Amino acid sequence: MSKIMSLDEYKDALAKKALSRRDVTKVLASVGVATVSMPVLHKPVLAEDGWLYLFTWNGYELPELHPAFAEKYGRQPDFSFYADNDEALEKIRAGFDADIVCPSSSTVIRWIHAGLIEPIDVSRLSNWPNLFPQLQQIRGTFDDDGNHYYAPWSWGNSSIVFRTDLAPEYAGQENHTWKILWDPKYAGRVAMRDNWAGTTIPAGLIAGVEDPFAMTDDEIAEVRRLLQEQRELNKFYWASETDAQTAIATGELVAMYAWNSAYAQLKEEGIPVEYMVPKEGLLTWVDGHVLTNRHIGTEEQRYDYLDATLSPETGVFMIEEYAYGAANKIAYDLADPEILASLGQTDPEAILAGSLWYETVPPDIQRKLVNLHDEVMAGM
Repeated sequence: MSKIMSLDEYKDALAKKALSRRDVTKVLASVGVATVSMPVLHKPVLAEDGWLYLFTWNGYELPELHPAFAEKYGRQPDFSFYADNDEALEKIRAGFDADIVCPSSSTVIRWIHAGLIEPIDVSRLSNWPNLFPQLQQIRGTFDDDGNHYYAPWSWGNSSIVFRTDLAPEYAGQENHTWKILWDPKYAGRVAMRDNWAGTTIPAGLIAGVEDPFAMTDDEIAEVRRLLQEQRELNKFYWASETDAQTAIATGELVAMYAWNSAYAQLKEEGIPVEYMVPKEGLLTWVDGHVLTNRHIGTEEQRYDYLDATLSPETGVFMIEEYAYGAANKIAYDLADPEILASLGQTDPEAILAGSLWYETVPPDIQRKLVNLHDEVMAGM
């Protein structure tokens, strides 16, 4: 497996303005992509014959993630990049032109309500029948008439990676729980993520709230109490997953909030770790594509690109190089079995069936959770 920076970490660094243009160049160069001097956003050149234009995350533009498109057209789509889901939505709402955008599934309902996207005719996607049914039916990505607005592409988990030799009582799925991050026995040896959703949602799960994505004020108060308690045990809140991953490898940390890629890399290094499927809920995110109503490229280009991203070959690259899950179930028959085992993805259908899918948090509740996270980190 290549040592590419986790795309989650890359997204997070971009959102925090923690990557300079030089950093971006280094990361893209590590996977063979040359960058050119250009602004992060630019209007497409419409003098051409209506060429496909994408607005997406940095790292999702690699040719290996849509090989059939390049084979048919002999060139790549044009791309611009955003740092987070909110930026993508607001830029398109403000009039930025793009054919296709790649939001996370939890935000698609906002795009539908804003009237910015159009239904996808899935009958035109040859790879659609091979997608996992759970991904075809994500809540908030289709309407009451069954019209699909989302082509799911990659997915992954937010959970805990821990040292089985240092915390053996948590080994085995029957013992997996978010509560390891609240265990006084490991005070000063656990790490949470520096992100409001990375702290408040797990705390909500431990609190047993009815809906962690729509918490009441009383539930938020309990989450605050739990996070204040956890802060006294926390070694640090990580902004770079790599830093926390190194601390796990050395034994400085026993457990950390982590994505699949950290687990895979630690396993590859021979570190005795497990990736939890917590009894309170395994958090799962999905990235995929929506069709805007701007139509910069042709309709054929739009559907050819969507279908190319959903191919088994694309899925294999996503699994083996990015350590993420693929939407196309056939990709798992073609991927390296050792890599699948290292990722804990030998039974992807079971993972998806047992997942707690990220959903849109209402803006007023999100503001409260963001403030809560910031205040707890500040010792308030």
